[in-house]
Amino acid sequence: MTTRAHRPLGTPPGFPTGILPPGTRARAHRLLGSCAVLLDELSGTGAASEATRWEVDDDLLDAHLLLPHVIAAANGLEPPPPSPDPFPAPGGGWVLVDLGPDDEPTWATLRAVLDDEARAGGAPPDAEHLARRAQEWRLAVTPYRPRRTVAPRRPSWAAAGPPAVAAAAAPAGPRRPSGPGPAAHGLPLAGVRIVDLTAMWAGPLATWLAASMGAEVLKVEAACRRDGFRRGARPAAAGPGDGALFVALDHGKTPVELDLRVAADHRRFLELVGTADVVIDSFSRRVRPNLGIDPCRLAAGRTDLIDLSLTAFDPTGPQADWVAYGAGVHAASGLAQAVRMPGDEPGPPAPTLVPYADPLAGLELFLAIVGALVARGRGATGPWRIERSLEGAIAPLLAVSTDDQAAGTAEELASWAAGAARRSVRRDGCAVLPPPLRRAGIDPGCRT
Repeated sequence: MTTRAHRPLGTPPGFPTGILPPGTRARAHRLLGSCAVLLDELSGTGAASEATRWEVDDDLLDAHLLLPHVIAAANGLEPPPPSPDPFPAPGGGWVLVDLGPDDEPTWATLRAVLDDEARAGGAPPDAEHLARRAQEWRLAVTPYRPRRTVAPRRPSWAAAGPPAVAAAAAPAGPRRPSGPGPAAHGLPLAGVRIVDLTAMWAGPLATWLAASMGAEVLKVEAACRRDGFRRGARPAAAGPGDGALFVALDHGKTPVELDLRVAADHRRFLELVGTADVVIDSFSRRVRPNLGIDPCRLAAGRTDLIDLSLTAFDPTGPQADWVAYGAGVHAASGLAQAVRMPGDEPGPPAPTLVPYADPLAGLELFLAIVGALVARGRGATGPWRIERSLEGAIAPLLAVSTDDQAAGTAEELASWAAGAARRSVRRDGCAVLPPPLRRAGIDPGCRT
Protein backbone atom coordinates (compact mmCIF):
# COMPACT_ATOMS: atom_id res chain seq x y z
CA MET A 1 0.00 0.00 0.00
CA THR A 2 1.28 3.44 -0.88
CA THR A 3 1.44 6.40 1.46
CA ARG A 4 1.14 10.08 0.74
CA ALA A 5 2.52 13.02 2.60
CA HIS A 6 -0.17 15.22 4.14
CA ARG A 7 0.10 18.80 2.91
CA PRO A 8 -1.48 21.63 4.88
CA LEU A 9 -4.96 22.37 3.61
CA GLY A 10 -5.26 26.02 2.67
CA THR A 11 -8.55 27.88 2.77
CA PRO A 12 -9.70 28.71 -0.76
CA PRO A 13 -10.53 32.36 -1.48
CA GLY A 14 -14.09 33.22 -0.56
CA PHE A 15 -14.78 30.01 1.39
CA PRO A 16 -17.26 30.78 4.20
CA THR A 17 -14.95 29.61 6.97
CA GLY A 18 -17.18 30.66 9.85
CA ILE A 19 -19.93 28.30 8.70
CA LEU A 20 -18.08 25.17 9.84
CA PRO A 21 -16.26 24.60 13.15
CA PRO A 22 -12.47 24.91 12.83
CA GLY A 23 -10.90 21.67 11.73
CA THR A 24 -13.94 20.40 9.80
CA ARG A 25 -12.44 20.78 6.34
CA ALA A 26 -9.08 19.35 7.37
CA ARG A 27 -10.72 16.31 8.92
CA ALA A 28 -12.88 15.68 5.85
CA HIS A 29 -9.89 15.88 3.53
CA ARG A 30 -7.83 13.53 5.69
CA LEU A 31 -10.64 10.97 5.73
CA LEU A 32 -11.13 11.02 1.97
CA GLY A 33 -7.39 11.07 1.38
CA SER A 34 -7.11 7.84 3.36
CA CYS A 35 -9.88 6.37 1.20
CA ALA A 36 -7.91 7.29 -1.92
CA VAL A 37 -4.86 5.36 -0.70
CA LEU A 38 -6.97 2.27 0.01
CA LEU A 39 -8.74 2.54 -3.34
CA ASP A 40 -5.32 2.41 -4.99
CA GLU A 41 -4.72 -0.93 -3.32
CA LEU A 42 -8.11 -2.26 -4.37
CA SER A 43 -7.38 -1.10 -7.91
CA GLY A 44 -4.10 -2.98 -7.90
CA THR A 45 -2.26 0.28 -8.57
CA GLY A 46 -0.65 0.82 -5.22
CA ALA A 47 2.83 0.77 -6.71
CA ALA A 48 1.86 2.08 -10.14
CA SER A 49 2.56 5.45 -11.71
CA GLU A 50 1.17 8.68 -10.29
CA ALA A 51 -1.27 8.97 -13.21
CA THR A 52 -3.21 5.87 -12.10
CA ARG A 53 -3.74 6.94 -8.52
CA TRP A 54 -6.94 8.15 -6.96
CA GLU A 55 -6.83 11.63 -5.48
CA VAL A 56 -9.15 14.06 -3.71
CA ASP A 57 -10.67 16.95 -5.63
CA ASP A 58 -10.41 19.56 -2.87
CA ASP A 59 -12.95 21.97 -4.30
CA LEU A 60 -15.57 19.28 -4.87
CA LEU A 61 -15.11 17.91 -1.36
CA ASP A 62 -15.63 21.41 0.04
CA ALA A 63 -18.84 21.57 -1.99
CA HIS A 64 -19.98 18.22 -0.58
CA LEU A 65 -19.49 19.52 2.97
CA LEU A 66 -22.01 22.26 2.15
CA LEU A 67 -24.06 20.07 -0.18
CA PRO A 68 -27.64 21.23 0.61
CA HIS A 69 -26.72 24.82 -0.21
CA VAL A 70 -24.74 23.97 -3.33
CA ILE A 71 -27.50 21.73 -4.69
CA ALA A 72 -30.10 24.44 -3.98
CA ALA A 73 -28.00 27.01 -5.86
CA ALA A 74 -27.36 24.64 -8.77
CA ASN A 75 -31.09 23.93 -9.15
CA GLY A 76 -32.36 27.47 -8.64
CA LEU A 77 -34.05 26.58 -5.34
CA GLU A 78 -34.36 28.51 -2.10
CA PRO A 79 -31.39 27.82 0.21
CA PRO A 80 -32.15 25.50 3.13
CA PRO A 81 -32.99 27.29 6.38
CA PRO A 82 -30.73 27.09 9.43
CA SER A 83 -31.38 24.43 12.02
CA PRO A 84 -34.45 25.15 14.17
CA ASP A 85 -34.15 28.06 16.55
CA PRO A 86 -33.17 27.06 20.09
CA PHE A 87 -36.17 26.43 22.34
CA PRO A 88 -35.91 27.73 25.92
CA ALA A 89 -36.45 25.04 28.52
CA PRO A 90 -38.74 26.25 31.35
CA GLY A 91 -36.20 25.30 34.01
CA GLY A 92 -33.21 26.85 32.23
CA GLY A 93 -31.04 26.17 29.23
CA TRP A 94 -31.90 25.57 25.60
CA VAL A 95 -32.86 22.59 23.49
CA LEU A 96 -32.91 21.94 19.76
CA VAL A 97 -36.28 20.59 18.61
CA ASP A 98 -35.84 18.92 15.21
CA LEU A 99 -39.22 17.38 14.41
CA GLY A 100 -41.01 16.10 11.36
CA PRO A 101 -44.63 17.01 10.68
CA ASP A 102 -45.86 13.76 12.26
CA ASP A 103 -44.02 14.61 15.49
CA GLU A 104 -45.66 17.98 16.16
CA PRO A 105 -48.76 16.60 17.96
CA THR A 106 -46.57 14.39 20.15
CA TRP A 107 -44.36 17.35 21.08
CA ALA A 108 -47.42 19.43 21.98
CA THR A 109 -48.75 16.61 24.16
CA LEU A 110 -45.42 16.20 25.94
CA ARG A 111 -45.25 19.90 26.73
CA ALA A 112 -48.78 19.78 28.14
CA VAL A 113 -47.81 16.83 30.34
CA LEU A 114 -44.75 18.68 31.63
CA ASP A 115 -46.83 21.79 32.34
CA ASP A 116 -49.31 19.67 34.33
CA GLU A 117 -46.44 18.16 36.32
CA ALA A 118 -45.06 21.62 37.11
CA ARG A 119 -48.50 22.88 38.22
CA ALA A 120 -48.80 19.85 40.49
CA GLY A 121 -45.67 20.92 42.32
CA GLY A 122 -42.89 19.48 40.22
CA ALA A 123 -39.92 21.50 39.10
CA PRO A 124 -40.06 22.83 35.56
CA PRO A 125 -37.73 20.80 33.37
CA ASP A 126 -34.32 22.19 32.49
CA ALA A 127 -32.74 21.47 29.11
CA GLU A 128 -31.29 18.10 30.07
CA HIS A 129 -34.49 16.83 31.68
CA LEU A 130 -36.67 18.12 28.84
CA ALA A 131 -34.46 16.36 26.26
CA ARG A 132 -34.49 13.09 28.23
CA ARG A 133 -38.27 13.13 28.48
CA ALA A 134 -38.63 13.94 24.79
CA GLN A 135 -36.31 11.09 23.86
CA GLU A 136 -38.49 8.70 25.87
CA TRP A 137 -41.27 9.75 23.48
CA ARG A 138 -38.90 9.13 20.51
CA LEU A 139 -38.67 12.83 19.66
CA ALA A 140 -35.48 14.30 18.18
CA VAL A 141 -34.86 16.84 20.94
CA THR A 142 -31.33 17.45 22.27
CA PRO A 143 -29.91 19.92 24.81
CA TYR A 144 -27.48 22.66 23.91
CA ARG A 145 -24.45 21.95 26.05
CA PRO A 146 -21.38 24.02 26.92
CA ARG A 147 -18.18 23.37 25.07
CA ARG A 148 -15.92 20.69 26.49
CA THR A 149 -12.74 18.99 25.42
CA VAL A 150 -12.92 15.23 25.26
CA ALA A 151 -10.75 12.53 23.80
CA PRO A 152 -12.49 10.99 20.79
CA ARG A 153 -13.80 7.54 21.54
CA ARG A 154 -12.06 4.90 19.53
CA PRO A 155 -14.34 3.72 16.70
CA SER A 156 -15.91 0.32 17.17
CA TRP A 157 -14.45 -2.19 14.71
CA ALA A 158 -15.04 -5.86 15.40
CA ALA A 159 -14.04 -8.87 13.34
CA ALA A 160 -15.30 -11.88 15.16
CA GLY A 161 -17.64 -14.72 14.45
CA PRO A 162 -21.20 -14.43 15.72
CA PRO A 163 -22.56 -16.47 18.61
CA ALA A 164 -23.99 -19.88 17.91
CA VAL A 165 -27.21 -18.87 16.18
CA ALA A 166 -27.11 -21.26 13.26
CA ALA A 167 -30.84 -21.90 13.53
CA ALA A 168 -31.47 -18.21 12.83
CA ALA A 169 -29.08 -18.01 9.91
CA ALA A 170 -30.10 -16.12 6.79
CA PRO A 171 -31.53 -18.42 4.13
CA ALA A 172 -28.92 -19.79 1.80
CA GLY A 173 -29.20 -18.01 -1.53
CA PRO A 174 -27.11 -17.85 -4.66
CA ARG A 175 -23.72 -16.47 -3.74
CA ARG A 176 -21.69 -14.28 -6.02
CA PRO A 177 -17.92 -14.21 -6.00
CA SER A 178 -17.38 -11.60 -3.30
CA GLY A 179 -14.96 -8.76 -3.23
CA PRO A 180 -13.91 -6.00 -5.59
CA GLY A 181 -13.13 -6.76 -9.20
CA PRO A 182 -10.82 -4.00 -10.43
CA ALA A 183 -10.82 -5.20 -14.02
CA ALA A 184 -14.55 -4.54 -14.48
CA HIS A 185 -15.22 -1.00 -15.67
CA GLY A 186 -11.82 0.09 -14.36
CA LEU A 187 -13.30 1.05 -10.96
CA PRO A 188 -11.96 -0.31 -7.67
CA LEU A 189 -15.30 -1.40 -6.15
CA ALA A 190 -16.73 -3.08 -9.24
CA GLY A 191 -18.11 -6.46 -8.16
CA VAL A 192 -19.00 -5.27 -4.63
CA ARG A 193 -22.69 -5.44 -3.69
CA ILE A 194 -24.05 -3.20 -0.93
CA VAL A 195 -27.48 -3.53 0.68
CA ASP A 196 -28.28 0.03 1.75
CA LEU A 197 -30.81 0.72 4.54
CA THR A 198 -29.67 4.30 5.17
CA ALA A 199 -31.61 7.53 4.70
CA MET A 200 -31.10 11.30 4.64
CA TRP A 201 -27.47 12.46 4.25
CA ALA A 202 -24.65 10.61 6.03
CA GLY A 203 -25.37 6.99 5.06
CA PRO A 204 -26.49 7.79 1.50
CA LEU A 205 -23.30 9.84 1.00
CA ALA A 206 -21.18 6.82 1.95
CA THR A 207 -23.04 4.44 -0.34
CA TRP A 208 -23.14 6.96 -3.20
CA LEU A 209 -19.36 7.32 -2.96
CA ALA A 210 -19.16 3.51 -3.12
CA ALA A 211 -21.44 3.50 -6.17
CA SER A 212 -19.26 6.12 -7.85
CA MET A 213 -16.33 3.73 -7.35
CA GLY A 214 -18.19 0.90 -9.10
CA ALA A 215 -20.15 -0.82 -6.33
CA GLU A 216 -23.67 -2.10 -6.93
CA VAL A 217 -25.85 -0.41 -4.30
CA LEU A 218 -29.34 -1.76 -3.58
CA LYS A 219 -31.35 1.01 -1.91
CA VAL A 220 -33.95 -0.71 0.30
CA GLU A 221 -37.04 1.28 1.28
CA ALA A 222 -40.61 0.55 2.29
CA ALA A 223 -43.35 2.35 0.39
CA CYS A 224 -44.81 3.50 3.71
CA ARG A 225 -41.52 4.99 4.94
CA ARG A 226 -39.46 6.64 2.24
CA ASP A 227 -36.15 8.42 2.65
CA GLY A 228 -36.97 11.85 4.07
CA PHE A 229 -34.94 13.61 1.38
CA ARG A 230 -37.38 12.37 -1.28
CA ARG A 231 -39.84 15.01 -0.06
CA GLY A 232 -37.45 17.88 -0.72
CA ALA A 233 -37.77 20.65 -3.28
CA ARG A 234 -37.17 19.94 -6.96
CA PRO A 235 -36.75 22.40 -9.85
CA ALA A 236 -40.02 22.99 -11.68
CA ALA A 237 -38.36 22.39 -15.06
CA ALA A 238 -37.50 18.83 -13.96
CA GLY A 239 -41.14 17.98 -13.36
CA PRO A 240 -42.53 16.03 -10.40
CA GLY A 241 -40.32 13.51 -8.69
CA ASP A 242 -37.90 13.12 -5.85
CA GLY A 243 -36.22 16.06 -4.16
CA ALA A 244 -33.04 17.47 -5.66
CA LEU A 245 -30.96 16.52 -2.64
CA PHE A 246 -32.20 12.92 -2.81
CA VAL A 247 -31.25 12.76 -6.49
CA ALA A 248 -27.79 14.15 -5.64
CA LEU A 249 -27.13 11.42 -3.07
CA ASP A 250 -28.95 8.42 -4.50
CA HIS A 251 -28.55 8.41 -8.27
CA GLY A 252 -26.65 5.39 -9.46
CA LYS A 253 -28.32 3.08 -6.92
CA THR A 254 -30.89 0.37 -7.60
CA PRO A 255 -34.17 0.90 -5.69
CA VAL A 256 -35.61 -2.18 -3.95
CA GLU A 257 -39.04 -1.82 -2.33
CA LEU A 258 -39.28 -4.03 0.73
CA ASP A 259 -41.23 -3.67 3.97
CA LEU A 260 -39.27 -5.77 6.45
CA ARG A 261 -42.35 -6.14 8.67
CA VAL A 262 -43.93 -8.29 5.93
CA ALA A 263 -42.82 -11.94 6.01
CA ALA A 264 -42.27 -12.32 2.26
CA ASP A 265 -40.29 -9.07 2.05
CA HIS A 266 -38.29 -10.08 5.11
CA ARG A 267 -37.27 -13.35 3.44
CA ARG A 268 -36.36 -11.50 0.26
CA PHE A 269 -34.20 -9.10 2.25
CA LEU A 270 -32.31 -11.95 3.90
CA GLU A 271 -31.73 -13.48 0.46
CA LEU A 272 -30.27 -10.18 -0.75
CA VAL A 273 -27.96 -10.00 2.26
CA GLY A 274 -26.85 -13.55 1.48
CA THR A 275 -25.49 -12.30 -1.86
CA ALA A 276 -24.02 -9.03 -0.53
CA ASP A 277 -20.59 -7.95 0.58
CA VAL A 278 -21.81 -5.04 2.71
CA VAL A 279 -25.01 -4.19 4.59
CA ILE A 280 -25.39 -0.75 6.12
CA ASP A 281 -28.12 1.04 8.09
CA SER A 282 -28.73 4.34 9.85
CA PHE A 283 -31.42 3.16 12.28
CA SER A 284 -31.64 3.88 15.95
CA ARG A 285 -30.41 0.87 17.93
CA ARG A 286 -33.83 -0.60 18.68
CA VAL A 287 -34.91 -0.93 15.04
CA ARG A 288 -32.76 -3.84 13.88
CA PRO A 289 -33.77 -6.21 16.70
CA ASN A 290 -37.41 -5.21 16.23
CA LEU A 291 -37.18 -6.10 12.52
CA GLY A 292 -35.38 -9.39 13.15
CA ILE A 293 -32.25 -8.35 11.26
CA ASP A 294 -29.75 -8.03 14.09
CA PRO A 295 -26.09 -8.46 13.12
CA CYS A 296 -25.76 -11.98 14.48
CA ARG A 297 -28.59 -13.21 12.31
CA LEU A 298 -27.25 -11.56 9.17
CA ALA A 299 -23.71 -12.81 9.74
CA ALA A 300 -24.55 -16.39 10.76
CA GLY A 301 -22.66 -18.73 8.47
CA ARG A 302 -20.80 -15.82 6.85
CA THR A 303 -17.12 -15.04 7.28
CA ASP A 304 -16.99 -12.26 4.71
CA LEU A 305 -19.93 -9.98 5.53
CA ILE A 306 -19.18 -6.33 6.34
CA ASP A 307 -22.00 -4.98 8.51
CA LEU A 308 -22.12 -1.27 9.39
CA SER A 309 -24.47 0.83 11.48
CA LEU A 310 -24.68 4.58 11.96
CA THR A 311 -26.30 6.02 15.09
CA ALA A 312 -26.71 9.59 16.25
CA PHE A 313 -24.72 9.14 19.45
CA ASP A 314 -21.98 6.82 20.65
CA PRO A 315 -23.48 3.30 20.52
CA THR A 316 -21.73 2.42 23.80
CA GLY A 317 -22.57 5.67 25.61
CA PRO A 318 -25.46 6.83 27.79
CA GLN A 319 -27.30 8.38 24.81
CA ALA A 320 -26.95 5.33 22.59
CA ASP A 321 -30.71 5.04 22.08
CA TRP A 322 -31.34 8.73 21.43
CA VAL A 323 -32.65 9.86 18.05
CA ALA A 324 -31.20 12.98 16.45
CA TYR A 325 -30.07 14.48 13.20
CA GLY A 326 -26.85 16.34 12.50
CA ALA A 327 -28.06 19.65 13.94
CA GLY A 328 -29.12 17.96 17.18
CA VAL A 329 -25.75 16.26 17.58
CA HIS A 330 -24.10 19.64 16.94
CA ALA A 331 -26.16 21.15 19.76
CA ALA A 332 -25.33 18.40 22.23
CA SER A 333 -21.62 18.39 21.36
CA GLY A 334 -20.91 21.83 22.79
CA LEU A 335 -19.71 23.15 19.44
CA ALA A 336 -22.62 25.59 19.16
CA GLN A 337 -21.54 29.18 19.70
CA ALA A 338 -23.71 31.30 21.96
CA VAL A 339 -24.97 34.55 20.49
CA ARG A 340 -23.50 37.55 22.29
CA MET A 341 -26.15 39.90 23.61
CA PRO A 342 -25.81 43.60 24.54
CA GLY A 343 -24.06 43.98 27.86
CA ASP A 344 -22.49 40.51 27.53
CA GLU A 345 -25.69 38.89 28.74
CA PRO A 346 -25.88 35.20 27.81
CA GLY A 347 -27.97 34.67 24.74
CA PRO A 348 -29.33 31.66 22.91
CA PRO A 349 -26.95 29.35 21.06
CA ALA A 350 -26.50 30.02 17.36
CA PRO A 351 -28.28 27.60 15.00
CA THR A 352 -25.97 25.90 12.55
CA LEU A 353 -26.45 26.66 8.86
CA VAL A 354 -25.11 23.25 7.79
CA PRO A 355 -25.42 19.95 9.73
CA TYR A 356 -21.76 19.15 9.06
CA ALA A 357 -21.83 16.03 11.26
CA ASP A 358 -23.55 14.21 8.39
CA PRO A 359 -20.87 14.54 5.69
CA LEU A 360 -18.10 13.79 8.21
CA ALA A 361 -19.91 10.64 9.34
CA GLY A 362 -20.57 9.69 5.71
CA LEU A 363 -16.86 9.92 4.95
CA GLU A 364 -16.07 7.81 8.01
CA LEU A 365 -18.52 5.17 6.84
CA PHE A 366 -17.03 5.12 3.34
CA LEU A 367 -13.54 4.76 4.81
CA ALA A 368 -14.79 1.87 6.98
CA ILE A 369 -16.26 0.11 3.94
CA VAL A 370 -13.11 0.50 1.86
CA GLY A 371 -10.86 -0.41 4.78
CA ALA A 372 -12.79 -3.61 5.49
CA LEU A 373 -12.65 -4.59 1.81
CA VAL A 374 -8.89 -4.07 1.82
CA ALA A 375 -8.54 -6.17 4.98
CA ARG A 376 -10.64 -8.90 3.41
CA GLY A 377 -8.54 -8.75 0.27
CA ARG A 378 -5.43 -9.29 2.36
CA GLY A 379 -6.92 -12.51 3.72
CA ALA A 380 -8.46 -11.35 7.00
CA THR A 381 -11.70 -13.07 7.96
CA GLY A 382 -14.81 -11.63 9.54
CA PRO A 383 -17.64 -11.18 9.73
CA TRP A 384 -17.01 -7.50 10.44
CA ARG A 385 -19.32 -5.48 12.66
CA ILE A 386 -18.53 -1.75 12.43
CA GLU A 387 -20.34 1.03 14.26
CA ARG A 388 -20.04 4.75 13.70
CA SER A 389 -21.96 7.74 15.05
CA LEU A 390 -22.57 11.36 14.16
CA GLU A 391 -21.28 12.24 17.62
CA GLY A 392 -18.02 10.37 17.05
CA ALA A 393 -17.53 11.98 13.66
CA ILE A 394 -17.36 15.48 15.15
CA ALA A 395 -15.68 14.61 18.47
CA PRO A 396 -12.17 15.42 17.13
CA LEU A 397 -13.31 18.98 16.43
CA LEU A 398 -13.67 19.59 20.17
CA ALA A 399 -9.89 19.63 20.47
CA VAL A 400 -9.53 22.48 17.93
CA SER A 401 -9.35 26.00 19.33
CA THR A 402 -12.20 28.39 18.55
CA ASP A 403 -10.60 31.55 19.89
CA ASP A 404 -11.80 34.62 17.97
CA GLN A 405 -13.79 32.43 15.59
CA ALA A 406 -16.25 34.65 13.74
CA ALA A 407 -19.60 33.22 12.75
CA GLY A 408 -20.23 33.00 9.01
CA THR A 409 -23.37 34.46 7.50
CA ALA A 410 -26.04 32.98 5.27
CA GLU A 411 -25.15 35.58 2.64
CA GLU A 412 -21.51 34.45 2.54
CA LEU A 413 -22.62 30.84 2.27
CA ALA A 414 -25.07 31.59 -0.56
CA SER A 415 -22.42 33.49 -2.51
CA TRP A 416 -19.88 30.68 -2.23
CA ALA A 417 -22.48 28.00 -3.01
CA ALA A 418 -23.42 29.78 -6.23
CA GLY A 419 -19.80 29.56 -7.37
CA ALA A 420 -19.42 25.93 -6.34
CA ALA A 421 -22.63 25.06 -8.20
CA ARG A 422 -20.78 25.65 -11.49
CA ARG A 423 -19.13 22.24 -11.01
CA SER A 424 -22.52 20.49 -11.15
CA VAL A 425 -23.80 18.23 -13.92
CA ARG A 426 -27.31 17.12 -14.83
CA ARG A 427 -28.93 13.93 -13.64
CA ASP A 428 -32.61 12.91 -13.65
CA GLY A 429 -33.64 16.49 -14.40
CA CYS A 430 -31.65 17.90 -11.46
CA ALA A 431 -28.19 19.35 -11.03
CA VAL A 432 -25.89 17.06 -9.00
CA LEU A 433 -22.24 17.21 -8.00
CA PRO A 434 -19.64 14.77 -9.32
CA PRO A 435 -17.86 12.61 -6.71
CA PRO A 436 -14.87 14.31 -5.03
CA LEU A 437 -12.47 11.51 -6.08
CA ARG A 438 -10.71 11.29 -9.43
CA ARG A 439 -7.81 9.70 -11.19
CA ALA A 440 -4.76 11.89 -10.77
CA GLY A 441 -4.97 14.82 -13.15
CA ILE A 442 -8.38 13.82 -14.56
CA ASP A 443 -11.63 15.74 -14.03
CA PRO A 444 -14.01 13.34 -12.24
CA GLY A 445 -17.07 13.96 -14.38
CA CYS A 446 -20.16 12.07 -13.18
CA ARG A 447 -19.42 8.36 -13.06
CA THR A 448 -22.60 7.05 -11.45
